[in-house]
Parts: sequence; structure tokens; C-alpha cells
Amino acid sequence: MVRPEKRCDGCWTCRLRRKKCDEARPICTNCGGLQITCHYGTLKPEWLDGAEKQEAMAAKIRSQIKQQADYRRERHHASARVTGLTTASQERQGFSFINLIPKHDLSLGEPTSHNDATSLDAPESSISSSQDIISDSDNCEIPDTAPAFTFANELHLGSGPDPGMLPSWKDFEMNHLMKYLDHVFPFLFPFYPNGLLDPGRGWIFPFLGQSKVAFHSVISISSYFFTVAIRDAYAGREHELCRSMAWSRLIQQADMCFDMLQQDIQELNDRGGQADLLDKVRVMESIVQFLTFEIAVGRSANWDNHLSPTLALFRDILQDYGIKGSKSLLFDVLNKISLRPLYAIGGDRFVWDNRQECFRFFTGLLLFIDVVASTSLDIPPRLLEYHPQLLTEIDDGVSAGGEATIRLSHLTGCHNWVIRVIAEISALDAWKKENKSMGSELRTRIIERARHIARILEDGMSRMGSEITTSTTTPTRIWAHSAKIYLAVVASGWQPLLPEVRSSVAQTLQLLQTVVSSSHLRVLAWPLCIAGCMAEHAQEQDFRNLFVKLDKSALIGTLGEALRVMESTWQNRESMNSEAWDIEACLNILGTPVLLV
Repeated sequence: MVRPEKRCDGCWTCRLRRKKCDEARPICTNCGGLQITCHYGTLKPEWLDGAEKQEAMAAKIRSQIKQQADYRRERHHASARVTGLTTASQERQGFSFINLIPKHDLSLGEPTSHNDATSLDAPESSISSSQDIISDSDNCEIPDTAPAFTFANELHLGSGPDPGMLPSWKDFEMNHLMKYLDHVFPFLFPFYPNGLLDPGRGWIFPFLGQSKVAFHSVISISSYFFTVAIRDAYAGREHELCRSMAWSRLIQQADMCFDMLQQDIQELNDRGGQADLLDKVRVMESIVQFLTFEIAVGRSANWDNHLSPTLALFRDILQDYGIKGSKSLLFDVLNKISLRPLYAIGGDRFVWDNRQECFRFFTGLLLFIDVVASTSLDIPPRLLEYHPQLLTEIDDGVSAGGEATIRLSHLTGCHNWVIRVIAEISALDAWKKENKSMGSELRTRIIERARHIARILEDGMSRMGSEITTSTTTPTRIWAHSAKIYLAVVASGWQPLLPEVRSSVAQTLQLLQTVVSSSHLRVLAWPLCIAGCMAEHAQEQDFRNLFVKLDKSALIGTLGEALRVMESTWQNRESMNSEAWDIEACLNILGTPVLLV
């Protein structure tokens, strides 16, 4: 039984922990600082019974505090170094990126999930102690897969172009690079076209040869996933040393990435207006690649500290190197970074070289990250104004080579029009919160804008019914239904029982249950999480079941975060205020905004 409380003396979490609560909502300062679930509301929770349930919850909270220790260290370290985000005018005048990117405590600890068995723990023997038992390594069967990760010219920490870099790649480095190409890249980007007539992944090797940050981060990702595979295949203690070696070198690799990236950015700042286009492009791509690495291994607690300066740098590239009045700023930049004269296929289509394909890839990835990030940060997408020039008007999931503009379906499995709709909803949400003082007029204008967006959604979904079915049809429908849920929350508040919300949740769940590939489900983390947070109690287990048969590598990073967000939202369902709670609050319920890309 639960009983109503007449007054609030803080959240139930703080009361259980016997801590003074500042009663901030939706997350109090204590819980936000520890990144644990903040239970609050006027109803006394059932578990607060002074007996077994209460002790079980106390143990669960202690476990959360322990699990979030690495994240808290990252946030503390970041707060000591980040001086604040830049203004738009500073972006145009040139500003120091170096202070905007904090060095993480890259201990790469346990990426938490709903099941301890699916987590990749740091080896029980510490890194230092693993060196003490190196003489026992005769039974280690993978010496060339736990590399020392060094370059012949490793004293140069910057990641500038190194013509001699490709020939210097060692056997173990080539081994991990091929694992990245064969297994990791297709897992992270399962919709990337790789047909005989498609541009393919040929740009990856030249890119890695030009950016040491990218090279080391790719080796790190490959090593990380290999470590997961080792844990799955060889669970016995006899392989503990091998895992310890792989783990310690992963940390070394990540630290090296960060140091070189910091030097790159400092050099770019020092050169100021003398920095050329290719230098700016390379640094932008390197930061996005490093951010991809952090997300992939579940260490993205301070991701916006990387994203903000990258977006500023990208805007600087477009504005400085695009032709005023041009119908395609992206084409202007692509034309300027070409390694050879442009080969026209016909019309506005060209044969892009590896340098251009690389920039197109990271441009699309940055656009997508910007939109998804905005839903967590409660701000409009910072590249929203460039969407018409950067994204193709028609994206049906079919490969159409030679375009300058981007088809996000090739990166995310979701057609451009849905991502643009989500960007508009995010912008509407931010505008709504900035204009609360408008009163009844605000409500009227929100309804008008929401109806317009809803029509775009309905028209787009109807149009899909007449298109040829492709591998991106189901993912796009899943994104579209989740966009409808997002729009309903922005327009009407937190109302899970609204017919349109219940219908969209049910249809999203039904479509998700047809997704059999763990890599495809991974890129659906955002729509899965949005629908899951609005699920009814009877649907919770159905959403959990989506994770049951996944590979352990699939639960690293975004999918694991999505599940944790849903579980925390479900736990707080009864205490949610329909006017105050929204999607942004869900995506911040773990204490820091999550980035589900």
C-alpha cells in the first residue's frame, strides 16, 4: 500500500540515504552528482517499508553509486578544465578549441548494462599487477593481438599528415585494422553502401594515413571489441593475463589519441588565419572519429565537450570556404579539397575521390549526431540551418552515387526526412521552453507548429507505402513512429495513455521485434529508447526481451545506455509530473545527457 504525503522533504533516494535534499526536479543535486536514479513524488514508494524491500533498494542504490564512479571522475575532471561553450560570434572570429575538450579519465571501466554478465569488466588483476606476472605468459595464445601500439616516430604526438605512416604499419596493426574493416565498421555502420559500384570504404586507409588520432582510435575500437570476443570465447582464469594486456594497451591507446588531438587543436589555434582548409577538415574529422570511439566503447559521459567545438569548426569551414549565394556549400568545400580535377557523371553528380568521400562521411555523421544530441541537450540542432544544403531532398534508401549532398540512410538506416522532422521537433521543444511566459498564446502556437510537423510525418509515412522496400524501410518507419511520440510529448506533455502515443509505441515495438541484427538494433537505440520510455507497464518485458539474445558487444555503449534510461524511467513512472517531465528529462535521468547514436 502507498499513502499520500502532505509535504515534500526531499526525494525518496536522499531520504533513504539520510542525506539533505535540495528538492531540485527532475533530478536533485545529490542524485545528479552521483548519477543515480532520483526517486521523488508525493506518494511513498512501496519499497520504503523499513524492511527487506527497503534494504534491497538501498543495496541497489549503493551498487549504482559504485557503477557510476568512472563517470563521476570524468565529469569532475571535465569541470576543472572546461571554461564554457563558445558564442556564435566567437565561432566566426576564431576561438580556442583547446579548452573545450577535457581529457577524460580514460580508465575504460565497466560499461554498465542490465546484466552483469554482459558487461566487459576491467580484468581483476590490475594493470600494474599484470606486469608482475609477465613471466607466466607462456600460455598466452594471442601475443600479436595485444600490441604495444607505437609508431616509429611516436615522439611526435600531433596527428598531422605523415607520408611515411602507411609503410610503417606493423603486422599487429594491420591485423587490427582488418578486423576493424571486416567486423567493427560494418557493426557500427551496417547500412553503409559497399557494392561494386559504390564508393565503398576505400577512403578509410588514406584517412588513417593522414590522421594519427584516427589511426589510434581505430586500433583502440578494434582492440576493445576483440577483448569482448576474448572474454566470450575464453571465460577461464587462464586467459586473464591476455585480457589484462589487451586492456592496459587499450588505455594507453586512448590516452595517446587524446594527447595528439589536443596538440592538433593547439596547433590549429596557433596558426589562426594561416590554417588551411585541409588542416581544418582533418582536425574536424579526427575529433568526430574520436567521439565515435568513445561512444562505441561506452565512455561518452562528456561527449558535448567534444561535439561543441567540432560543430563550431565545421560551421567555420562552411562559411569560410563556401561561395556566397551558392546553392551547395558542401559542393564548394568538396571542390576545394579535391585531390584531382572533378570527373562529372552528369548533372550534379561527380566521381568523388577518397578525400572527398571521407569528408562526406564525417559530415553526414556530424549532422546525425547534432540532431540526436539536441534531444538530450534541450537546444535546437546547431546545424539546423544547413540541412537544406547538406541533406538530399529525396532519400529513399537507394544508393545514388555522385551526389554532393548526404543520404543519412546510408549511415543510420533512416531516411533524411525523418531526421529533419526530429530536428524540427527538437527546435520546437527548445522554443517552447524559452517562451513559457507567453501563456495561452504559447499553447496556440505550439499546436499550430505541431500540426504542421505531424502532417509532414503522415505524408512521409504514406509516401513510403508506395516506395520500393529496401533494407532501410523498417528502420525509417521505427524512427518515424518514435518521432510521433516525441512530437506528442512536446505538444501535449507526458501523456503515455494518449491514443496516438499508445498506437505509436505499439507499432514501434512490433517493428523492433522484426529486427534480428544486433548491429541494426544498435543504430536504432534512440527510437527504441523513446518508445520504451513511454511504454505501459505490460510492455516493459517486451522491450527488455529485445536485448536478451544480443551479442555482448552490442550492449556496449548506446544500447546499454538506452536500456538503463528506460529502466530508470519505468522506476519513476508513478511520480512523474505530466507538465514537467519530457523526453529531454528521460535522456538525462542517469545524471548526464546520453548520446544514443
